[in-house]
Amino acid sequence: MQSGNAQSGFSYLLLLVGLSLMAILMLKSQDLIATNFRQQQEAQLLFAGNQIRAAINSYRGSDSLKQEASSVKKDNCFPISFEQLVFDNRSFKPRYHLRRIYLDPFTQKINWVQVFDSEGRWIGVHSSVKGNPLKKVGFKEENKTFKKANSYQEWVFKVDEDPSAPLPAQCKK
Repeated sequence: MQSGNAQSGFSYLLLLVGLSLMAILMLKSQDLIATNFRQQQEAQLLFAGNQIRAAINSYRGSDSLKQEASSVKKDNCFPISFEQLVFDNRSFKPRYHLRRIYLDPFTQKINWVQVFDSEGRWIGVHSSVKGNPLKKVGFKEENKTFKKANSYQEWVFKVDEDPSAPLPAQCKK
């Protein structure tokens, strides 16, 4: 003799199918969330890198020191450190080329890799992360080389090299 309702097994099966669908949807949403988070990190990297590049250019263009006693002209000096970009005290009135030292959005640390020219002038930065970029199109003109990048380390935010600029040792105060 059969006890219970004949439809009770059907309800259990329907519950299992529903839970399975929910699990699949949750896994898919995890991928979307991870992709969205990485896109946000890329946007932050582009912002911070462009700010640092602009600060280096601003630092070079704002040198108003007149060195009569020295034979070395300090105009167009490249900065030596991030601290010089945050607080530039080369003239009577301090300048602030960079609001703060930005964190690398992927590592959440100030561990930018500094890029130097052949003479040791600091001309840019890039991230230390080796991951493959998601973004491949839609870059501004100054970042057009990023389209071909296979790693975030190839996203180099640098200013134009200037062989006529004073060497770092000649620019120290």
